[in-house]
Amino acid sequence: MNNYIKDKLRLKLNLHVSSGKNREGVIDEKVIDYLAKQVDGLGKYEISYLGSFPTGIHKLDDNYQVEYKNAKYYLSMNGTTTDVKANEFIEFNIKEYRNIQLKKLLS
Repeated sequence: MNNYIKDKLRLKLNLHVSSGKNREGVIDEKVIDYLAKQVDGLGKYEISYLGSFPTGIHKLDDNYQVEYKNAKYYLSMNGTTTDVKANEFIEFNIKEYRNIQLKKLLS
């Protein structure tokens, strides 16, 4: 599971920092490891930045309903809605993890 988390973080952060041009090698592996250690299992997370550099990640409440439109994620819970930029939201889920594992087994 740890590789799934690191791979997904690596892809998202490298694409963001390189403005969508490079999927690998832009963000140092130490940064990926640092952020991955802050991930506490599956769920919805918000990535914090200092400028364009990722500085932390924290888990959001599982009860948030998430909708993506106009390059933003809209998080709703108990009648309150907030929005975060696409580069500030990431979700780790069991369905995606299982699909990746099945693809590895079948190839």
